[in-house]
Amino acid sequence: MSDIGRRKDEHLDLCATDAVAFKVRTTLLDEVDLVHDALPERAVAEIDLSTPLVGKVLRAPLVIA
Repeated sequence: MSDIGRRKDEHLDLCATDAVAFKVRTTLLDEVDLVHDALPERAVAEIDLSTPLVGKVLRAPLVIA
């Protein structure tokens, strides 16, 4: 058996016989602090979301996901 085959067998044996799951499953978002800053010094009328796209100006950004 090749080294790769032997390692695959070892991995399968490990997963079948030992506890290999995470002790605590987390997305690490608990480590992130979001700072709220809603532009209090700006009036709504001063905010311009328009964006140029292919020679035209859109009143709001186009988001394609």
